Amino acid sequence: MPNNGYTHFTQMELRGMLLICMLLLGIIIVLLLLAIHIWFSKSKTSKSYASIPAYGTAKPLLLLWQYFQQLKRKPIPLLAYFMQLVCAQAYMFQSEGIFKLWLGWTPYVVIFKAEHIKKILNSRLADKKSDDYLVLHPLVRTGLATSNGEKNRSRRKLLQPTFHSRILEEYISIFNEHSLILVSKLKKMTNEPSIDISDVIVTWALDDICHTAMGIRINAQEGSQEAMDYLKAVEEYKNLFFQLNV
Repeated sequence: MPNNGYTHFTQMELRGMLLICMLLLGIIIVLLLLAIHIWFSKSKTSKSYASIPAYGTAKPLLLLWQYFQQLKRKPIPLLAYFMQLVCAQAYMFQSEGIFKLWLGWTPYVVIFKAEHIKKILNSRLADKKSDDYLVLHPLVRTGLATSNGEKNRSRRKLLQPTFHSRILEEYISIFNEHSLILVSKLKKMTNEPSIDISDVIVTWALDDICHTAMGIRINAQEGSQEAMDYLKAVEEYKNLFFQLNV
């Protein structure tokens, strides 16, 4: 009621007004999300990838909703959730050997069938890297892993002779040495209910590449401090790279 130029509301009236505001805000959000969904479904990007199979609810907004629902039940890192999603869809689409996955508004096509991969590798378009590689340019510039077109092809021609089978045979003893260490580490884990194999595989690969390509031993599988510092930095960069893209 009016009093000295001010309007006073009872607690019940304030609650009612707050409820109405929340209801209106909810309706606006739903309508906005619906409009985005309709626009996205009719967009050129969505139509271009329409023929590629995907999990029934693999839409950008619904994937985020599923992730936040998962957080309510059990906290899980975003990268771990993403890998679970990829593995689940790879199992679902074994016969097709291909599926698409949306990260935000960007579609990613995952291919794991030899016939499909062969067609792509035989195409000159395979030389073009995606825009995701732009994040790496300040770190490694435009080398073999990040360059496109003629520059990429010329670098590959220079490196191709170094991967001849006769040359690789010289490193078999090194491969065996580090593989035996890997096997011994895996044997110690056999009694565990579940293990994260990525850590042991990464250290094994690091030992192999440094010993063969660079001629140095870094003893990553034995847990050398230098190797651990490097792997920690790579892990932090990987998580940051993934979060920036999502």
